[in-house]
Amino acid sequence: MNVKNELLSRVYLVTLIVVLAAILILVQLSKIGLAQRDKWIKMGDKFSLSMEPVDAERGNILTESGATLATSLPFYELRMDTGCPGLTDNIFKENLDSLCYNLWKYVDPTVSPKAWKSKLVMARHEKNRFLLLKDDIGYEVFEKVKNFPMFRLGRNIGGVIGVKKSKREFPYGNLARRTIGYHKETVQPVGIEGAFNNILRGEQGMRLMQRIPGGSKIPAEDFDRIAPINGNDVVITIDETIQDIAHDELYNALKHHDAAYGCAVVMEVKTGKIRAMVNLEKSNGDYGEALNYALGAAVEPGSTFKTASILALLEDGYLSSVKDSVRLFKGRKKYGDKEMKDAHPHNIDSTDLQFAFAKSSNTGISNLVVEHYGDNQAGKFIEKLKQFGLKDKTGIEIPGEVPPTIKEAYSSVDLWSGTTLPWMSIGYELAITPLQLLTFYNAIANDGKMMKPYLVSEIREYNKDRVKKSFEPQVLKKHIASRKSVRVIRELLEAVVDEGGTAMNLRSSDYKIAGKTGTSQMNYQKINNTSNVGHRSSFVGYFPADKPMYSMVVVVSEPKQNGYYGAYVAGPVFKNIADRIFSRMYDEHIAYNEVKPDKEELKKNKPGLVTAGFQSDVSYLLDKMDVDFEEDVNTDWVKTSVEADKITLADKKIDPNKVPNVIGMGLRDATYLLERMGLKVEVVGCGKVKRQSISPGTLVRRQVVKLFLG
Repeated sequence: MNVKNELLSRVYLVTLIVVLAAILILVQLSKIGLAQRDKWIKMGDKFSLSMEPVDAERGNILTESGATLATSLPFYELRMDTGCPGLTDNIFKENLDSLCYNLWKYVDPTVSPKAWKSKLVMARHEKNRFLLLKDDIGYEVFEKVKNFPMFRLGRNIGGVIGVKKSKREFPYGNLARRTIGYHKETVQPVGIEGAFNNILRGEQGMRLMQRIPGGSKIPAEDFDRIAPINGNDVVITIDETIQDIAHDELYNALKHHDAAYGCAVVMEVKTGKIRAMVNLEKSNGDYGEALNYALGAAVEPGSTFKTASILALLEDGYLSSVKDSVRLFKGRKKYGDKEMKDAHPHNIDSTDLQFAFAKSSNTGISNLVVEHYGDNQAGKFIEKLKQFGLKDKTGIEIPGEVPPTIKEAYSSVDLWSGTTLPWMSIGYELAITPLQLLTFYNAIANDGKMMKPYLVSEIREYNKDRVKKSFEPQVLKKHIASRKSVRVIRELLEAVVDEGGTAMNLRSSDYKIAGKTGTSQMNYQKINNTSNVGHRSSFVGYFPADKPMYSMVVVVSEPKQNGYYGAYVAGPVFKNIADRIFSRMYDEHIAYNEVKPDKEELKKNKPGLVTAGFQSDVSYLLDKMDVDFEEDVNTDWVKTSVEADKITLADKKIDPNKVPNVIGMGLRDATYLLERMGLKVEVVGCGKVKRQSISPGTLVRRQVVKLFLG
């Protein structure tokens, strides 16, 4: 019995302790929930606050003329804290209708004011503190939004939240996109964005953020505790107009020839500034910027490398002038068990250096190199290539440049063989990037001074003209060769275009082009000339040849139609780009009236004058050109003729019933005259009228007249 009583006593004691503990817990909970409620809420808020980084505005990428190639535009997530402490029911109700009207009108017109009101009331009821109103609104719209009813009361009362984001925009679209590049944390940096990321990105700031139910964080204040420092602007040497020209011409050529890819680089001769760098690759049936082939693809250059071979022979004294004798072996020569052939069959055994180079003879150039460097002297040839900078990277400031590959003489590691030297002399068994090749040719255009190619000219303060750092032209080599050797090479490069060479189709009457064609075989076996191999077409040179201002390289890889030779694939791209650039080089154009012509000069230039047209226009033009002329006319239309040392204007009779002779007129006058008679005009070409499809004097019957201009 005593044992039973003792057990009961213990049970009662334990029960009492549990009850008392429960009472104490309830009392404490009541105290925390009621009496100390505000204290613990504040403490919870304290621990939900944290400092978070705020990204700076990324700097712009600009051209020297001020065009923006890459910029960061601010966008905002427009959100609302419908449960912020300062937003009372009265403030909410008084401003709700006006706010909804403004949201409908300026933010999202697809949501009616009534729908906006329903959405905000529901969010207020649910105490939604991070309600998304609209994603990706622009800066100007957000500035307007901040002045809406309710929102104008500020973050802590009106509840407006703008989560700022930046988007990288490219105003010129895909123009120079691979050169501009990108920077991403998880991938290899590319282009200007990658190389100059530390300058463009700026320094992060800090902002106080508050964690809300659901895990989201919202700004606790309207300002940044530590303001971010915006990145600096990078000014690059790309000329947006030249870049656009090069892009356009290369794109058209790639499509015309159905090529795999291509690149074109334009460099300023005296400075090394890159004025255009285009890289296009075929993808999904069209061409766009992809890999930077200009500096990232070292390939066998083919015949464009023959210039280096001849320059080595000149430097070592084995050649001295363009008239030196060269054996061509009728275009076929064996080296070991491998036969080398010229591109086109011929029966010429011996000629001079100018002809051999202009015609790009494989046998002629290779024989010269083997004859003088073949008896254990190949190392001397390789040393000359090093002297020309052909075994070095250019050091251009953007990432991705691969080094050239030029074998060391007799190296088993480099797989040197008995046929390496002759094939190397014509651009095989070595690899070089288009930019490295261009740097060599640019040095030739620059009288032997090799300039470092570069893309960045200045660092400027964000959105300001204040220059923080300038980058000046850098000389890589003061002289890659003697002035005499360079002069001979320049004469040979001009002969390629002007003296019936492989690029005679590129000749211009307005200015001189100097350069070298290249047609290298891909997947070849010692140039067997099989029909299954692919080809790489190239042209590299400079213009104007007598006063070089720009150098350029064009490469078109694997053309599948409309030819594959360098002169007819890459060459026309070079010519078209050069023509369009030269048309902008106004200082190089001599005005007709700068030199008053004598009698003979006047006769010589007669085709360049307006030979017929409206009397007042012709008189005005000749007067402005300071050309002596006489006129004795009684009609509105005149024709010109050269008599002695002056020009005479005579009446041009127009029969309203017969097709007039409009040859020599400008298009405006010719079109006006013909259409006034009821004739329909079609035009081919540009310039003055050179030919008309219906003979003058034909009766007018409302025919179609085709005008051929030139």
